[in-house]
Amino acid sequence: MYKKIIAVSLLGLFLAPMAVVAQGGQGLVDIPSDIQITTCQIRHNVNVLGDKFQGCTKGSIASYATQAHCCLVDRILTFIDWFFWALIIISFMILLVGAFHILTAGGNPDKVALGRKFITFAIVGIALAVLTFVIPRMVIRIVY
Repeated sequence: MYKKIIAVSLLGLFLAPMAVVAQGGQGLVDIPSDIQITTCQIRHNVNVLGDKFQGCTKGSIASYATQAHCCLVDRILTFIDWFFWALIIISFMILLVGAFHILTAGGNPDKVALGRKFITFAIVGIALAVLTFVIPRMVIRIVY
């Protein structure tokens, strides 16, 4: 049952952008090809990652010509933040499903075991979320 729900959700996730693009540009903004993006806004405190990032303070505007590394690392950290919160939310939902199975087991040991499995998976998901938050920051400090 869960596999079918996940499969349909993923299918909808991948097909939704195609449905928007298939409308032939109606409602979409056409960007002229002569526009060049030359700056980015720093959303993270990147300057704590090392000496190379001292000019990259949170809230500042960085130039791609001189501070492209700041923009790249900021984009990577933004993606990691989104991924972290998605993992946390999904893990919390799985934790709730496991708790629901245990609470509604009514003495059925199979349902209790299934609930414990869900809770174990949720704890593993939270641990992975924390690792996805910490490890890239450590790698960026080592590389730069």
